[in-house]
Amino acid sequence: MIRRSEADALEPVPVDDGLPGCVAYARSFYCSKGYDMLNVDVSLNGEVVARYFADPVTSEFKGHLMGDAWSRITLENIIQKAVALPPRVRMYSGSWYMQTADWHWYEDSNSTVYKALGTYLEFFEQQASSRAYYDRKARKWQRLQMKIRESMKEPPKGFIEWVKSLVFKPYALLSVSGIKGNEKISYVCTECGQEWERGKKYRQSRLIKCPHCGAEIKVRNSHTPEMVGVYLFQASNKLGEWYYRHMEAYGDWENGWVLTLKDRNLAIVPGWSLCGTLYYANGSGWSDKKDFGKLRGPGRGYIYPDFGGAEEVMTDQQERCLRALAEKGWYVNANKVVIHHEEPGLEYLIKGGYERLAKDVIEKTYGYMIGVDDNAEDLAEYLGINRQRCFRLRQMNGSYVELEWLRYEEETGKKVSAEDLKWFGEKNIEPNMSGGFGTLLKYVNSPAACRHYLEKQSERMGYGIGVVLNTYTDYINMARLQNLNLASPVFYKPKDLEAAHNECVRFAHTKELENKENEVKEKFPEIPGILSEIHAKYAYESGKFAIVVPERIMDILNEGRALGHCVDTTDRYFERIRTHVTYLVFLRKTERIEVPWYTLEIEPGGTVRQQRTTGNRQIKEDVDAYMPFIREWQKVVRKRISEEDKAAAERSRQIRIAEYKELREKKETVRRGLLAGQLLADVLEADLVEAI
Repeated sequence: MIRRSEADALEPVPVDDGLPGCVAYARSFYCSKGYDMLNVDVSLNGEVVARYFADPVTSEFKGHLMGDAWSRITLENIIQKAVALPPRVRMYSGSWYMQTADWHWYEDSNSTVYKALGTYLEFFEQQASSRAYYDRKARKWQRLQMKIRESMKEPPKGFIEWVKSLVFKPYALLSVSGIKGNEKISYVCTECGQEWERGKKYRQSRLIKCPHCGAEIKVRNSHTPEMVGVYLFQASNKLGEWYYRHMEAYGDWENGWVLTLKDRNLAIVPGWSLCGTLYYANGSGWSDKKDFGKLRGPGRGYIYPDFGGAEEVMTDQQERCLRALAEKGWYVNANKVVIHHEEPGLEYLIKGGYERLAKDVIEKTYGYMIGVDDNAEDLAEYLGINRQRCFRLRQMNGSYVELEWLRYEEETGKKVSAEDLKWFGEKNIEPNMSGGFGTLLKYVNSPAACRHYLEKQSERMGYGIGVVLNTYTDYINMARLQNLNLASPVFYKPKDLEAAHNECVRFAHTKELENKENEVKEKFPEIPGILSEIHAKYAYESGKFAIVVPERIMDILNEGRALGHCVDTTDRYFERIRTHVTYLVFLRKTERIEVPWYTLEIEPGGTVRQQRTTGNRQIKEDVDAYMPFIREWQKVVRKRISEEDKAAAERSRQIRIAEYKELREKKETVRRGLLAGQLLADVLEADLVEAI
């Protein structure tokens, strides 16, 4: 450690070499610890304005402006303050501090630094800072371990035996030895440890009797350690504090049961508090921060029934809920019970045997949504159902979903059968669900009818109930927008939901395209007449292929939507049609002439500028097949067009050449799809099929 008294006793060395700015003078001095330390005095106009010291053994550095307090500060920051440099100005680069117009080293001071520290000052400060950071972190970790050790006690005597009873199960464990084709199959009983041979394997999980001790045991053909979570509650060594440990217990058979107990989480709770501080177990001890997401919070486990005095500093509600869970032997997340124990009915749900409903409160943190009256005199009134339905709920071990359906039955007077309750519970469907099911129940008004409808549609569509409900939600939303009569079962409960949904989608697309067509007509009123005029010039059919000329704007929009390219999303092509620069025609197969295949952009003379199919692609096999037909069609077009068309074709050619040149100069590339990143001019020229 750098002693301030010893450093202050070292006489400052003012330096003035006649140059502007400040001067840093470095020297080493023999300290009382028996080795050399480094001192750097910073002078300004012949007066020492700052001092800096570095210890090469302890990797410590300190400094201060004259008259200010000592602090852990780098030489760079000292000089910045002394010379008043702008913030964040780096004064060193590479392996040494740079000399600038504002400051410089005095004579051999830079080499003195290297000799004293064994490295450049920049590296020394970086390594020292890093070492100091990890030293602080290590000291903090050690303090934390000591704090936890001081709080924790040894587990009670009966705890280990209790854990063993959870993981040491009666099994018949498979053992296979020998070479393949001549294996020796045997089983060992974990109750008596005796082994016996068998000609073939038992079925997994079958219950058998041990031929030696007669114990009823379960067959396990795959040998993995038995693992359960356990909770241990104890009073802390510190007065008015308690804690709980969540551990994982593993039972493994190695010529006898072997128990492995691993800490996972620890929570230390101040007395009568709702929650405490959570710590995570790792390989080296306890941490109060998650390690890159690998450490998890407490999970489920069995609760050891002896609380070891912790109940004296718990809240009454915490103690009653946890003790009831321990007595029931339920596998729960006790951490959430500690935090969310204030749900008024939780204790009564546990003691009454409502296991799934109690676990919904604990695990899913429904919390105060469970009860309808916190001041109720009995559980039935608290849950919002009569005693008969309360009994039904307990008999079926119902969850929160079944409770909601029983409330629905109570409010509406409509019977919900046990079969329907079970089905809705399995599918996690509540009567007050927003979206598809809530809407369906509102229209159908019968839970059984809703269930039968969903099952029928699930079978018809081949999807699960969740997908059916999502489809129904989409259908109802679209039906409302399209003003369908949802008072009629024909519409609110269509016989074929998928077909009705798809019809609504088609209608929405058609409506969208009609709006687009009207926009194009308003903007380009000449186009319908142009399409009618060019039909006789470019329509052609021969053998397997045909050129179809669109009769209306909607045909072009449908083509773009069907093939997924851009002719339906931009006005560029309609502008070219209006000015007779290019036209759009459809290349089809004659056997399926109504089905979109390729869209061609052509010039008035028959030159093909672009040829695109689904996804704005070209398929080489297709192009090779139809190219002879294109050549034939171009010859036919050449005979049909007028002199005016030929002039338009020449004008189109000149425009094309200029456009390609501009694209090359700007280095425009394709932005999306399979051709993304390629030069647009190259792609367009590859498409080009000039008419001869």
